[in-house]
Amino acid sequence: MRNIKTADGQQAFSQEEWLAKVQIKGFFFHLATVQRKRMTGESSAGAHPEDEGDEELLQDELARLEKKKWEEQVALKHPIQYEDHDICSLSKAGALMQFTVKELTAVCDYFELLCKSGDRKSALIGHINNMVKECGC
Repeated sequence: MRNIKTADGQQAFSQEEWLAKVQIKGFFFHLATVQRKRMTGESSAGAHPEDEGDEELLQDELARLEKKKWEEQVALKHPIQYEDHDICSLSKAGALMQFTVKELTAVCDYFELLCKSGDRKSALIGHINNMVKECGC
């Protein structure tokens, strides 16, 4: 979803609109729970996805996810940090070379950067530097 482009080549979603994996998993878990209850007859007989109760549950879940997303954004540390490392400063100083490929891969995984399993150190540093360019510091 992060790389989807509109017809004119612009990004379809801004970084503020991105959801974390946990948020997406939670949403679909909730949808599956609602569907399971409907199928086992725990909700009212003859219920349909368009029913008011299901729609209300979905709206509540969307509101909860939006609130959680906002709370996570407020709690973000700035500058960009990984463990006790200031990634912004290291990137701007060109000091990411001190990390091993394994450590750089871990940083990329942590920030959910799209990397290939065989990426070399320079490619991994490039992914991290591109992320840091988007930072406002």
